[in-house]
Formats: sequence, C-alpha cells, structure tokens
Amino acid sequence: MIFKDWTYRQKNKGLLVFAIVLLVLSWYLAFGKTFALIGDYNRLRAGVANGQTRALAKVQLREKLARQDSLLQRYAADSTLWVGSLLSQVGGLLSTQPVGVSYENKAVGTNSLTAERDLVLNGSFAQLQKALRILEKDYFVKSIRAYVEKEQLKYSIRLVSLKTEV
Repeated sequence: MIFKDWTYRQKNKGLLVFAIVLLVLSWYLAFGKTFALIGDYNRLRAGVANGQTRALAKVQLREKLARQDSLLQRYAADSTLWVGSLLSQVGGLLSTQPVGVSYENKAVGTNSLTAERDLVLNGSFAQLQKALRILEKDYFVKSIRAYVEKEQLKYSIRLVSLKTEV
C-alpha cells in the first residue's frame, strides 16, 4: 500500500501507532540498561549466595558484587541519625567555605527506601560551586536548583540517603 493513497483516517492511525512505537523504544533506550544492571546484580547476588559460580569467574563476580555493595553502603545510613545530624555534618564539611547554609528539617520525598532533605546554600557562584563539589564527595545529591532571592544567588540542594534495613 502506497502512503500517498492512504486516507486521512489511515494516516492518523498510522501516526498514532508510530508515536506509540517511538515512545516504547525511547523508554527502553532510556531505562533498559538500568533495569538490565539491576537484574544482573540480583542474579549475581543470588548466584554468589547459592555458590553457583564457576571457579574462573568467581573472583570477577565477587569484585563486581563488592563494588556494587560499596556504592550501596556509601549512600546508606540510619535515616533517623542521618536526618538528625545532617546540619552539623554539612556545617563541618563546609566550615572552610564562605557560604551560608540553611536547613529546615522537614521530610521531602521520603519513602520506605530513602530519606531526603533540602538545604539551601547562599554565596557567590564560585563559592557555591566549590561547596557543591565538597558535598558531592560525601552525599548523594539528587537535585540542585539555583535561584536569586533578594539579589543573592542561592542553591537549593536535595540530599538523599538510602535507609538501612532494620
């Protein structure tokens, strides 16, 4: 069937099908690797726990598992302790930087797996960038929003911690 001979109704249906296919394809390309890595991690963990690894690959599997576990451990914390001491820890990290830190201890985006808190840094652009680099070394920064308030540049930063299992 030649495209020129299609009616408007057929072209509209074809466009809708094409858009849905593109949407599914873009979703797969955007998140496919992430889901594959999560699946591989779960299979690795189950295989190592059950001893189902081959002798040659055992060392490599244990190294991969250790690397992934270290990432999880780096950003995991007791949520109550993490939230309660967040301001003092951030203040200690940024004590050498000439930036202002404000923090309101209210839950934002907290669910059963993560604890999230917002803090606001104010100062010059160069100072805020240095402070942000320091924070990124010790905390998982989920989002950053820059804005100007009363002629002063501010960064609203959302920090996240994975809750440890009890």
